[in-house]
Amino acid sequence: MGHTRLGTLPKTLKWREVIACFAANAEVPVIAAATVKAAEDSLQLIKNDLGFTEAAWLMSQLAVAGTTDNPLAYLENQGIHVREQSVLGLVTAVGNALDAKIHEHQAISTPAEIAGNALTSALVKVLEPRMQQKDLFDMGRNEAETALKKLGTASAFDHLSREFFSDMTNQSLGFFISKESAAHIGEGRRFATANQEQQFTDAVSQHTHECSKITEGYGGDWLGKHHFQQQEGGVTPETVQGFASFGMEKMIGELKRGGEGDHAG
Repeated sequence: MGHTRLGTLPKTLKWREVIACFAANAEVPVIAAATVKAAEDSLQLIKNDLGFTEAAWLMSQLAVAGTTDNPLAYLENQGIHVREQSVLGLVTAVGNALDAKIHEHQAISTPAEIAGNALTSALVKVLEPRMQQKDLFDMGRNEAETALKKLGTASAFDHLSREFFSDMTNQSLGFFISKESAAHIGEGRRFATANQEQQFTDAVSQHTHECSKITEGYGGDWLGKHHFQQQEGGVTPETVQGFASFGMEKMIGELKRGGEGDHAG
């Protein structure tokens, strides 16, 4: 646990189907679905990677901190040391806390690196718009504390966790797709130029984010149940791992279906 690598391209019939999809100029959802099916064993390993589970734990603690009287003190007790009282300072502190845990357990891995990037990216995406909508009640607080208070709601955690699952899946999927797409650049191939390949990569990212709609409502419901209602033991490392694992399972399943699943939650 903790030393997971996403690995090399699988030499299987399923991966040959991915190659055939590129050669046939298949649409993005088709290639994404084929890639997930071919690399599913590797993607499933992510759910038990220490970096991934620790990133999910830190994400949950940000939401819990936002419901306390002193969010920064709560984070300090969780090993998240916010030194600069700003959104950037908060994001940096979260990244540093994850790095410290990974190195403490000598759990450096590709999924851990991806998880760190996904968590900090999700925080920026969620906090920047909210911080641009400050009201008069925020004026006397420092920026980091204000940001945490905004994270301490079911709706904000729902948004944050969706962005995390989306980016985590997109980067993991891209790890495999990029290895194959690079072989299809050139005259007479799928991508005439590197710019066309980049446009394809952007389309995969957009498709993955659209598929993350399957997790909409999931994070908010989970926080309401485990933190606000204190059901099933509350927010613990065990319940957070279950939450994160199932979130990834939902993403993998939706991508395998080509993004056409029931998004009711």
